[in-house]
Amino acid sequence: MSDVDLNLALLADIKPEPAIDVAKFRESDEGKALVSWALSQHKAMKSARQTEERDWKRNYAMYSGKQYIQILRQGQYAGQWIEKPRSASQERKTINRIEPMIRTEISRLTSQKPSASVLPASSDDADMFAAFAGEQVWESHSDRRKFPSVLMEAVFWLCITGNGYIKTYWDESEIDRDSGEQGDVVFENVTPFNVLVPDLRATDIEKQPYLCNYYTKPLSWLKMFYGDALKGIKLTPSSNAANEIIEDSVLNLSDAQKAQPDSCVVYEFWVKPRGHESLPNGGYFVIVDDVLVAYSDSYPYAHGEFPIASVGHLLTGKFYRRSVINSVCDLQKDYNSWRSQLSDARKKMGKPQLTAVKGSVSAARWSNTTGMLIEVRPGFQFPQPLPIAPLPQYIMEEGQHILTDIEDISGQHQVSKGNVPPGVTAATAISYLQEKDDSYLSPTYQSIEDFCQKIARQTLSLVVQFWDIPRLVKVAGDDSQFDALQLSGSDIANGTDIRIEAGSSLPTSKAARQAFVMDLMNAGFVEPDRGLEILEIGGATKLIDQLKTDKRQAQRENIKMKSLTPEDLELHQMNWATLQAQGDPSTVSQIGEPLEAPPVVTVNSWDNHQVHIDTHNLYRRSQAFQFLSDEIKVQFETHVNMHKQMLQQDQLQQMLAGIPSDGSAPGISGIIDPSTGQAVNEPTDGSGQGVPTSDPLSAMGGETTNGTAGE
Repeated sequence: MSDVDLNLALLADIKPEPAIDVAKFRESDEGKALVSWALSQHKAMKSARQTEERDWKRNYAMYSGKQYIQILRQGQYAGQWIEKPRSASQERKTINRIEPMIRTEISRLTSQKPSASVLPASSDDADMFAAFAGEQVWESHSDRRKFPSVLMEAVFWLCITGNGYIKTYWDESEIDRDSGEQGDVVFENVTPFNVLVPDLRATDIEKQPYLCNYYTKPLSWLKMFYGDALKGIKLTPSSNAANEIIEDSVLNLSDAQKAQPDSCVVYEFWVKPRGHESLPNGGYFVIVDDVLVAYSDSYPYAHGEFPIASVGHLLTGKFYRRSVINSVCDLQKDYNSWRSQLSDARKKMGKPQLTAVKGSVSAARWSNTTGMLIEVRPGFQFPQPLPIAPLPQYIMEEGQHILTDIEDISGQHQVSKGNVPPGVTAATAISYLQEKDDSYLSPTYQSIEDFCQKIARQTLSLVVQFWDIPRLVKVAGDDSQFDALQLSGSDIANGTDIRIEAGSSLPTSKAARQAFVMDLMNAGFVEPDRGLEILEIGGATKLIDQLKTDKRQAQRENIKMKSLTPEDLELHQMNWATLQAQGDPSTVSQIGEPLEAPPVVTVNSWDNHQVHIDTHNLYRRSQAFQFLSDEIKVQFETHVNMHKQMLQQDQLQQMLAGIPSDGSAPGISGIIDPSTGQAVNEPTDGSGQGVPTSDPLSAMGGETTNGTAGE
């Protein structure tokens, strides 16, 4: 049983405790001490990551095109980034190479939806259904709450700052649009600026003793959500929402510093067990400015985890990770300087400075207007262009060196941008280059898969905890087949162990998927009409999903067979003996001989027999299979043999279907002798007697013309 299932089981035995009077608790010494501790910890955590916040703001400014910035060292706004002033004659070019780099990263990290599946708690049919229902709930809920869009926002902050967060929580005020019921699981993107942790050495957010999610809200919002707790409390705006956490000037919303308070700061603390002496069992509390408005001395969610999941980019060995922007900022500035220098040289060469003898022309009437008339005093020379030395070759090549460095650091070479390097034409070579570029992001892909797995697991846990009555779940299955189920939390209580398939978030090329399907069609593995259908509804991904459906079915059969007990086998034999005693025709052969009992896990006519055979044999080659009892190994052997028999029957039927109705064998100039089942060639010598040939069915392992079994 997983930790989540264990927590859910324990939750069922927890007796509801009386609600804590928040107003009374905050007036106690313990409540006042808790508020004082929380505010001091918030200040300490924010101070400890000043360097990271400063880098995040710079990265956002660089991405947004504000690339001539400097940090203020003194004054009221010390530590903030502002744009450097420039003179009117100074050339300042901004060629933003960071924006397309980040856009490419976001596209690569979100182009493929991670594939999720639920592992059943056991081989029981009820647990199998719970696993299936859990998958359906996650697919339905993630689509209904637009999880891909929330994930994209988190990935944006991941690429800018190196850190991304999504908050998964139960909101009683939300409405489940499919069922119309009150309350729903909500996904919310949280910026890195709004999350604080105390231990910067712990790389896993779940290893933190507590965390703080702080934000600003206007008084109207606070009165709506915490009206009862704020009775008798007169709140006044204490901060400016535009500049309290992340300044509007950083987000390019406003260049002016707004000093007028319009909001209050909300501190939301989540504490793990033993994270604070006042909360030995864990809990959470909410403070508005310095007023405690919510408090719970036990963890509200059965999964026992923080409701905020984190995803990281470049590894640093610390909690906060880095963005690639950190490493290319200086290169971007050098590139801008180089382009500005070229632009300045171009203007000087296009309109060079002139030299003239003093007094030969009127300087006051001089301008750079094209085609202007220049009057020169008699006896003086005409103005001459000032000689300009051409730029050295190494300066002309400097730009390409900078771009090459940016490509190497970011891992985005020509193939990542849709351009093929000169001389590379083979599809295999192009795929190899794409994989090498993707290898830069392998840790990030792994982090995103773990990130999505945690969110999916928490979602199912909240569904189990809060769905008291059945709710409508709408899903779109394979081939866009729609289905609707009525499910409650108890239906998936043993189906919350959801897993994200490793590598499923890696991007795949649409052209490569289409080429893959075409190769399958050319090789005969996929019928042409079926291949065109697959190409229309999503390419190879749909085909792979269907193959995964067969594979997962076979894997569930593996679980059932390896979990069989001696009692199960004995009961199966008894049931079979009872059927034979009752004269059931399915228990005897065509000649009346009694048949051996079939395997406990039956073989269906609609199974993909080849996929089942491969999946079962793969498990039989594992070490886990060697430790099973001989009786269970016999069950596997019998089950696989039945798949092989049915596969041979299907192949035989397909071959017989290809024989023309007039009795002639395909590919053989002759007919089939109905008395012998052998092909007879047409007579060529006028004797009227055909020449026997080998049976075309012998290639399928049937009998040959001499009555012996074919290999």
